[in-house]
Amino acid sequence: MSASLDRESEDRPSKRPRHESEAPVAAASLSFSTIPEVHVDVVRDSEFWLLDGNVVLIAQKTAFRVHQSVLARHSTVLADLFTVPLPPSSDARETMDGCPVVQLHDSPDDLRYLLKALYDGPSMLHHGTVMPFPTAAALYELAHKYNIGSIRSDVHARLKTCFTHSFSVFKSTLTWKMERPDTVLPGTRTEWPVALCSPALEADIKRDAIRAVNLAHLSGDPLMLPIPLYLCAMLPSASIASGIKRADGQVDSLSKEDQIRCFDGRATFMLRRVKRYGRTWLVGPSAQCHDPVCQTVFNGWVKSHLGRRDFPGDVHALRHIPPSKLEHSRLCQECHRDLVRRDLEEHRYIWEKLPTDLGLNVQGWDASLPGVI
Repeated sequence: MSASLDRESEDRPSKRPRHESEAPVAAASLSFSTIPEVHVDVVRDSEFWLLDGNVVLIAQKTAFRVHQSVLARHSTVLADLFTVPLPPSSDARETMDGCPVVQLHDSPDDLRYLLKALYDGPSMLHHGTVMPFPTAAALYELAHKYNIGSIRSDVHARLKTCFTHSFSVFKSTLTWKMERPDTVLPGTRTEWPVALCSPALEADIKRDAIRAVNLAHLSGDPLMLPIPLYLCAMLPSASIASGIKRADGQVDSLSKEDQIRCFDGRATFMLRRVKRYGRTWLVGPSAQCHDPVCQTVFNGWVKSHLGRRDFPGDVHALRHIPPSKLEHSRLCQECHRDLVRRDLEEHRYIWEKLPTDLGLNVQGWDASLPGVI
């Protein structure tokens, strides 16, 4: 028995953006081949070749021997496949080690993630662990494709911990992983964000940003879209225009509409970052300040700022300012309090404007911060 879950050719273009939620594989699209295929150079997967398995899934050149009952229990698509009547001729039945074969047009690595979630769900999906974004993306995409609701819901919740719509969540639980670039040019930052991390997910900007945008579109959740687009705005222009190549050779690319959003947004973010710096650090001492040292400190910041021909011109307007930078030992308590308040106000304002700066109309975007007036 040989089955195919995708009528598209295996050599179809691997580069395509997704604009809207795609429906799971329809049961009507499933079909059986009447000519057994010859498997050349097929390799048994080292992790999922189960000796008591009764069906073989082949993704590209990797074979997975698993259980029909496990697949059918979780996926309505695969359950329908296994109930399709077999062709009457035994010659049409393709087998491998005595098990019927199902041909899948998926990445072997992605399929392995899905099988691991089905067989080892509690240990893999436990929210106390940080999951790399490629794992989460693979799980969501295949759970959507094969209509595995439990995994899709679980991974969606995990994605929302990172691609949040809540400023309170963003401020309190998310962190930026920063690294010093190999080359620091005049007018550039000495540190640059390389990843956005939540307690449950880590997204590498250069590797994952575009796939995250397409995943947000696939999910049909508009509240999940602004943060991935913001990450894309920090990519090199060539990546925004041409896409990012995955380790398996597939290319994640943005739609033309999303490319425009990123190019337009990055200019706005750069301006907002400059304004945030000026409105936070260059406004002078507090009205309640009576310490002349504070005025000297602010004068020094203004002089340093105006004396620079090249202000660090990057788009990372949502960077969390480290408390150590805000806690200047020479400022009085009143000036320090006002400095922290101003930075929070500017940070929250940038967050509030994020969807519109990206050309989005997102209902329910939350810029509130409970407990702060």
